[in-house]
Amino acid sequence: MIFNKKLFLNISKICLSLFLIYYIFTKIDATDAVSALKTVDVYFLLIAASIQIMNIPIRSYNWKQLLSVQGIHIPSKTLISITLVGAFFNNFLPTSMGGDVVRAYEISKLSNQTVRSTSTVVLLRLIGLIAIIIYSVIGVIIGYEIIVIKNLAKLVGVLALVPLVFFIMFYNIDKIKFIKPNINSMLRFDTKNIVKKIYDSIEIYKYHKKKCIRILLVSLLSELMIIIYFYFIALSLHQRIDLLYFFILIPLISIVEMLPISINGIGVREGAFLYFFTNIGMLGYIAISMSLLYYMHKVGISLIGGIIYALRGSKIKYVS
Repeated sequence: MIFNKKLFLNISKICLSLFLIYYIFTKIDATDAVSALKTVDVYFLLIAASIQIMNIPIRSYNWKQLLSVQGIHIPSKTLISITLVGAFFNNFLPTSMGGDVVRAYEISKLSNQTVRSTSTVVLLRLIGLIAIIIYSVIGVIIGYEIIVIKNLAKLVGVLALVPLVFFIMFYNIDKIKFIKPNINSMLRFDTKNIVKKIYDSIEIYKYHKKKCIRILLVSLLSELMIIIYFYFIALSLHQRIDLLYFFILIPLISIVEMLPISINGIGVREGAFLYFFTNIGMLGYIAISMSLLYYMHKVGISLIGGIIYALRGSKIKYVS
């Protein structure tokens, strides 16, 4: 019998998701969570959903800007369509970033530039990560005197090293001594020039600093909308919590959700909500209800991508 490593990992992730969900619901009263969902304020819930939907073209705009640097020009409607299709497949793939693989694949088919297209998807995710870490740092600085926030300061401080290291390496990639020799040694075995293409596709952005700054600013807007989205989710559950906490906790939850140890972050995400929000005094079943409402929104919006994919099949078309 041949051991299938990929199948084993996927089954392991499904089992972990199921175990975490089971464990979490042993820590709360499920009937309380159901009651909280039944009494949700629809007005605030609709505002939250609207914010999520409005964020899709904003992220697609950023993706379009990254692609343009690579000389790849795709209509905005096409990028929105691919983003939604990626969100649909994200429901079945590991981590909350599984849809990135689908987006990279589809844009590669359109552009016939696999490495350059994939690099834009990776950079878009990385820039988003940098943006949420920036908000987390700002939140800690403003609310450092609050004991709960002070306890999270070290964790946020470690995360803050990510954008710092990234920017130092990004703008000095040709000056860092250990990078060039390693790349040159890899090039000897790289008959298809894949390493060189990856290197070139990333290095090119340092010559477009103004555009990169604009992309980061748009990403900050996008992540701000996500933070405000969760604030309205809390309001829909009749929770009046200082917005400052969301600036710190939502970035941390987003990072935990990216860990490739479960299917679409299921279980891991709920555990993160339970841990972080109960630390600021929220009841456990309310924290889980927040996570469930978020997941319902994600699935609901992603179904649009499923419809798009079903209508056009596997063939990708430009939308002008």
